[in-house]
Amino acid sequence: HTRPPNPVPINATLNNYYYVFNAAAALAERQTAGEGSFARSAVYFLPQIATEIPSALGNSILVALSMVVINVIGATMAGYSFARVRFRGSWPLFLFTITSRLLPPVAVLIPFYLIIKSLGLLDTLFALVLIYSAYTLPISIWIIHGYLQALPPDLEEAARVDGYSRLEVIFNTVFPVMRPGIVAIGIYSFMLAYVEFFFAFVLTGTASSHTMPVIIASMGANPVSPTGILMAAGMVTMVPPVLLILFFRRYIISGLVTSAVK
Repeated sequence: HTRPPNPVPINATLNNYYYVFNAAAALAERQTAGEGSFARSAVYFLPQIATEIPSALGNSILVALSMVVINVIGATMAGYSFARVRFRGSWPLFLFTITSRLLPPVAVLIPFYLIIKSLGLLDTLFALVLIYSAYTLPISIWIIHGYLQALPPDLEEAARVDGYSRLEVIFNTVFPVMRPGIVAIGIYSFMLAYVEFFFAFVLTGTASSHTMPVIIASMGANPVSPTGILMAAGMVTMVPPVLLILFFRRYIISGLVTSAVK
């Protein structure tokens, strides 16, 4: 380490990225060759939990994509119902749905833990999906509701006059118009589930359900952290969200422009 830090890396190497995806092989090689031969390399500081990085990355992506599907379908239908369909108790139910998100995670951790334990879902990805759904759906419903409130219902009424059913109106006229809002809740739900640490740390305990925030935090908590491998794992973790933003950037920009015009 140098002070001030050198902006140009000295002895740059990509070995840390190799260790991120091949930690098990590196640890086996270290055990075979002996600790002394790796005393000056990053492998010497490589913890056992680093072998879970590939599976944890897959778990994080799987849970995040599950939340995207749940939020896009559930929040769109619920948001449309609250914004366009009038039924008894719709406004109190909408307020209850939104205010339920105001509870801080630490206040509901023990009740959620007991519920998940009673259902036999501890240390499963399905438990994370259930918890994250309870936290993302209210905000997603609120976003869709606000987006639809800003759209005039004339187009939908014209479609109903032409003989379209309610579902045909939703899929053929509403969805194309509110596509930026749907993309917004998809990205929001993906990011929240992808980076969430608190519930993932408490509800998961083995490699089968660990997510990347838990693995990175566990590696960083070691007395001697493998800094290079830790930074490489962080860079690898950033790739899926960045790709998601790049892929949907057109809808994000159009949504911002639409909001500015309104």
